[in-house]
Amino acid sequence: MTARRRSRLADRRQRQERQPRRRLRRSGGGLDEGESPWAGARREIKEELGFDLLPGRLLVVDWVQPQPDGRPALTNNLLDGGVLGEDRIASLRLADGELKRSKFATRAEAAGMLRPHLARRVAVCLDVVDTGRTAYLENGFDPLGPGDVS
Repeated sequence: MTARRRSRLADRRQRQERQPRRRLRRSGGGLDEGESPWAGARREIKEELGFDLLPGRLLVVDWVQPQPDGRPALTNNLLDGGVLGEDRIASLRLADGELKRSKFATRAEAAGMLRPHLARRVAVCLDVVDTGRTAYLENGFDPLGPGDVS
């Protein structure tokens, strides 16, 4: 889910040994069996950040092909987390053992901290959030061509 504070994005650093130190990941996670993407986003935000947030509309669908290490193809659904008020931000509590820290970042800062495919997804979320449109990507790229998310 992509949440905003004025012109900054909310990201969180996951506790994962194999991730490079300066890389952040967006809030989110896998779905439980039979769980919808919307319900999963709501549950993950509550588990990871400590508050209940009703996800907004679907911003981006990003299909990722099967990986050489055997991971299957998957579809990422990125939902609008809205603009967080100061009270919401003050209530943010990182889940023990799962999250190391969270940070609000500008678009440019986020691009430098996220893995390239995640940076592309987040950038497209920001491009479409105010348009009312949903973008379709394949591994973070628009299959119709660069810059064309309309």
